[in-house]
Amino acid sequence: LDGAIQVRSSRGRVDVQQGDALEVRPDLELVVDLPGLDVNSAGIPPSQWHISLKAPDAERPSWSLRADATALKDRVRAGVRATLEPTTRAVRARVTFAPVELSPGGLQPVDLDPRLASLQDVTGKIAAVAELRWSGGELRSSHADVTLSSLGFRSSGAALEGLGGVIHLASLSPLASSPGQTLDAAGLDVAGIRFREPHVRFALTSEGMQV
Repeated sequence: LDGAIQVRSSRGRVDVQQGDALEVRPDLELVVDLPGLDVNSAGIPPSQWHISLKAPDAERPSWSLRADATALKDRVRAGVRATLEPTTRAVRARVTFAPVELSPGGLQPVDLDPRLASLQDVTGKIAAVAELRWSGGELRSSHADVTLSSLGFRSSGAALEGLGGVIHLASLSPLASSPGQTLDAAGLDVAGIRFREPHVRFALTSEGMQV
């Protein structure tokens, strides 16, 4: 990894080099900048990260983590806010993805994940907020809201336009939605047949999507 590490405290700021030893004090803040983090093997595009980790103090017994990331020429932005309780190993995290704008000739789903190559000429915006909780080293709960705005795309002889709504995911692992999810669209074309203002009711379960 190429980047910079700094330690900030009430005594000032100092750059950290490999092999340096750190003493954890209540006023300690560890700041890491990673301008070129590439973990594409995990399905994540190359990204830039700014991470701040603050040590506990008398008023705040937990570690505090703040991380901000950008990717794909700043077109994808995410923020992470988390607390870490050292004695119980409990972690609470909130991850926010700023609205991502998709357009032909611009950002497309395939840029995020090659498995989405079948979705073509995608337009619209997608945003998401997720909350996760770990304890004892295990993920105990997770949920998210995914907001779709004026989404449109072509795929396998079908074309959809004006899709919008919020998908409430009750679990991220395994991926599952709350029951009775609904999305509305302006139009849907399937094999030359036009459907006006379709209304979709569905649920995601461990067995797949139920429509």
